[in-house]
Amino acid sequence: MNLIATSRSNVVIITLAREIAKHVQAQSGTTVAAAARTTTPSQTSIVIKNEQKTEILRLVKILIEKCPHDVAELILEVR
Repeated sequence: MNLIATSRSNVVIITLAREIAKHVQAQSGTTVAAAARTTTPSQTSIVIKNEQKTEILRLVKILIEKCPHDVAELILEVR
């Protein structure tokens, strides 16, 4: 995963965002587009297991260390 994250950082970031959006959609029972129109990111609450959080944060940390420019371009500010 580390090699993929550093060699194709933009693909990893976009894939993580899509998978998290699918997870939110499955939990809420609504479409992602409908959820985006009715809530702001700070209003959206999702439940992710601790081991999943750890893996996501590990990948993001690697991306920040190795490809900070790609991260800055593709990750939106979260409150």
